[in-house]
Amino acid sequence: MSSLYLKKAALTGLFAVSLLVGSVSLGNASWADEAIPSNLHNYVVDGDFEGSDASSWVFGGAQASAIAIKSQDNHTLGGSHSAAYWSASDFQVSVSQRIVGLADGRYMLSAYTQGGGGETSSRLFATVDGGEPIHADFVNTGYNNWQQPHITHINLTVTNGSCTIGFEVNGKASNWGSIDDISLVR
Repeated sequence: MSSLYLKKAALTGLFAVSLLVGSVSLGNASWADEAIPSNLHNYVVDGDFEGSDASSWVFGGAQASAIAIKSQDNHTLGGSHSAAYWSASDFQVSVSQRIVGLADGRYMLSAYTQGGGGETSSRLFATVDGGEPIHADFVNTGYNNWQQPHITHINLTVTNGSCTIGFEVNGKASNWGSIDDISLVR
């Protein structure tokens, strides 16, 4: 099993691990070495920010320059890039992606985040066409202390099967953090 899966497993708890890898043995702390089921396809394009083309992401907000895809040691969950934010003054940023061609059904949106904390607000969001945004707030609690906010049961009932996903941060001067491995799975 790759170290990335083990790291994610440790962050998300035993329940999530059992869903992703099949089973967990508590008696001797061994992990089942099974592949992630193929029906857990991630519909987010470049959700780990490792691609060479960031055009699938829309960076916005009053101080959009406060966030960028960066390569920083220990500011990624896996790989070498994440969406990282920081500003010397108060800021508001958003990063979003519109996903189309989804079958009607229920989906879960999740991401990993870490940072210094103290933001006025920070949240993951999903908006189904014609609907109100659904949010999951997250609180950063320190360097390399990864959290996994998630939204479950996003009902896609529109005829064109699309939604917009992303995250928003309203930060104070010198707040910093990074977001990585964003996924939308059915």
